[in-house]
Amino acid sequence: ETVCRNVKRWRPGDQIERLYALFPREQVMLAAAHELRTDAHRSLGRLNAFLGVPPPPPATPREVHVGPRMDGLTPDDVAYLRAVYARDQARLETLTGFKFG
Repeated sequence: ETVCRNVKRWRPGDQIERLYALFPREQVMLAAAHELRTDAHRSLGRLNAFLGVPPPPPATPREVHVGPRMDGLTPDDVAYLRAVYARDQARLETLTGFKFG
């Protein structure tokens, strides 16, 4: 029940809307975690350009504080989570331009 309650409470679209309510979009840079993981140097270069600072030196990718894999999800679990997050995922895609799943 705690997991179910936490799942239903997590709404990243709400968080992005609050962020955009506080800051103009041109002052916000969002980065997808998979981009940082697959091309850290390019992602950090975009961040530095956004901040108006020189490009970073080459970066060696590393993963720290990585949680456990969720390989134990059943097809029913996946279907449930997709249904729970469908509306927020569409909203998040509209707000950020990121495509998920």
